[in-house]
Amino acid sequence: MGFYCPDAAEILTDEDDQFEIYGTAVQNGEVLVYQEQNQDSIRSVGYIKGREQLTALAKQKWPDISEYCALSPHALNYSLEDQQIDGAIMDVIRAGDMESCDYKALSDTNYDSYVLVVRRDMEDKEAFKKFLTAYNKAAQELSASEDPVQQTAGTRFLLLNQND
Repeated sequence: MGFYCPDAAEILTDEDDQFEIYGTAVQNGEVLVYQEQNQDSIRSVGYIKGREQLTALAKQKWPDISEYCALSPHALNYSLEDQQIDGAIMDVIRAGDMESCDYKALSDTNYDSYVLVVRRDMEDKEAFKKFLTAYNKAAQELSASEDPVQQTAGTRFLLLNQND
């Protein structure tokens, strides 16, 4: 069981039918981060390798961005701080830690950021039901967050149905 970006979840469930996507857990969990002085001249944007679906959202919203660079998570921060790239697509938690940077919502429409993938034989277990109860409680608390990055992104922590 784990939380995966939709692309990774699809690969896992396509390759191994004992796993399934149980449901969407987080929507709108990323932002476009940029140096404050560069907000009108963002031409190159970094993103974490394997998260290409996020570049499609950025291309819809900002057609003037001409270059997208796939980077490792560690290189993403450094490349933005060192101004090797003008902007970076980051999750809201990481974006909140970027000093002297600003951020914009990645999309004007809701999109899935993370889904819960479970092994099919776990769904009926009492431990999984307890996990869902705890997750749903945490999701409600996180949804009430006043974090400015989450509010800008429109981040939504969704409740997961308990299939009885």
